[in-house]
Amino acid sequence: MNTASRSENTARNIGVGAVRQGLPVNAVHALATVLTLLLAFAVRTVFVRRLGADYTGVNGLYSNILAMLSLAELGVGNVLVYSLYAPLHRGDTGEIQHLLGYYRRIYRLIALAVALLGAAVIPFLPLIISSELPMAQLIVYYVLYLTNSVASYLVIYKTTLIQADQKAYLQNMVSAAALVVQYAAQIACLLIWGSYLGYLLIQIACTLLQNAVLSHLADKMYPFLRKKQKCAPMHRKQELNDNIRSMFLYKLATILINNTDNILISVMLGTVFVGYYSNYASLTTYVTTFVSIVITGISASLGNLNAEKNSEKSYAMFRNLIVLFGAITGFCVAAYGAVVQDFIPIWVGEEYLMDTGTVAAVLFTFYLSTIVAPVWMYRETLGLFRQMKYVMFMTALVNILLSILLGHFFGVAGIIGATGLARLCTIFWYEPKVLFHRTFGRSAAAYFKAQGGLLLLNGAVMVLSLLLCARMGHTLMWIIIKGITCAAVTALLYTLALGRTAEYRWMLEKGRSFLRKWRKKA
Repeated sequence: MNTASRSENTARNIGVGAVRQGLPVNAVHALATVLTLLLAFAVRTVFVRRLGADYTGVNGLYSNILAMLSLAELGVGNVLVYSLYAPLHRGDTGEIQHLLGYYRRIYRLIALAVALLGAAVIPFLPLIISSELPMAQLIVYYVLYLTNSVASYLVIYKTTLIQADQKAYLQNMVSAAALVVQYAAQIACLLIWGSYLGYLLIQIACTLLQNAVLSHLADKMYPFLRKKQKCAPMHRKQELNDNIRSMFLYKLATILINNTDNILISVMLGTVFVGYYSNYASLTTYVTTFVSIVITGISASLGNLNAEKNSEKSYAMFRNLIVLFGAITGFCVAAYGAVVQDFIPIWVGEEYLMDTGTVAAVLFTFYLSTIVAPVWMYRETLGLFRQMKYVMFMTALVNILLSILLGHFFGVAGIIGATGLARLCTIFWYEPKVLFHRTFGRSAAAYFKAQGGLLLLNGAVMVLSLLLCARMGHTLMWIIIKGITCAAVTALLYTLALGRTAEYRWMLEKGRSFLRKWRKKA
């Protein structure tokens, strides 16, 4: 796990913990979420302003390279969470011990593999990086990135147990504390010394600190972890290995889909363009954080629901989630499109503005990756790894070919838009068909009809929001007003279109329940 993704995922999970516990259960969770995201944004702001586009591009590029190296993880984490649902539900401590003993050994090998693969990349850095920064410095920075990535694997098997046991809020509080310390120290380092080296050293120190605290927490919660772990029986190993092998192609494909853009931009256009684009990508990451709070907050419950083998109940929840994520996606796309070109100059400066084509490509790709969140959630909780691996690999190949072709003609916009096109041509229609056939025992026609309706509805949300916001100013206050306007338009149109449906009433009730808990605990 690379440095950037660790920070982003942790920030995401902090919010998850707060939501999973109903956020109002402990106001500290809510405060931690807000504080962490604000500090992450502050670090990014200071980083760009103090170090400039070259360092910003290198940081984004290393993030993608280390994400590629995380291929060594083989998707073990996904398989581990899935394999733990059933024994945790039964209270089978023996099987949990066997599973964790096996995965502990695997993760040690993974850490070694990431270190070796990472070292093998060093001779090729001059071919990937196009920067005026000294190559010797760039190699040192890369080694530090690699060190942090390797360190992040040390206690994953323990923290995954906490997550699968629906106690992630405890892990998230530790992560929040570590990130607050990390971000505050990094801001001070950048402001005082403007040192990228210090920035990375602080990140490594906080990763090690977080690992130590989480390991102690897991040992305290699950005393059997302190005992010598017996490995899983041979027949169980075979089943797990089959799932891991299936996840390998799936993981490879996912990485090629999501983490090649910066590398291709650097090679085809120059590393400085990675710096320009990474600001837009960071904003989508913050938006995705909001979406992922909801996703992960529901996923563990879905695991339990699907374990009941009640297809009708599971399908009803799926229909609810389609509407929920349709509304979330519609609002996020409209708000991003309405404010991003106003916000970038205020945030990092006008020199970092990119063309509207790039913005459109970002929104297109974001929409296609977010609107399918319910399918992704069911795929993960049901363990449909084998069934999806080949289509994901096809998506990755199409993505790379289209990125090279469109990048040649349209630059950054072509490379980013290619990811959305690859999804649209492959997994967008294939994954729902597999899910409906294997889980719900019915045709996916109703799903595609629902997605068509949501596309029209969200298109109306986008158009009306942009029309209203076009008449507004460009200051920070107007940006806030534009965001509120987009939220109001989304609520209005969804109420008019879906207000009488059971799915809308479910979504509304969940919102009301959340607010009641908040008021009660505030």
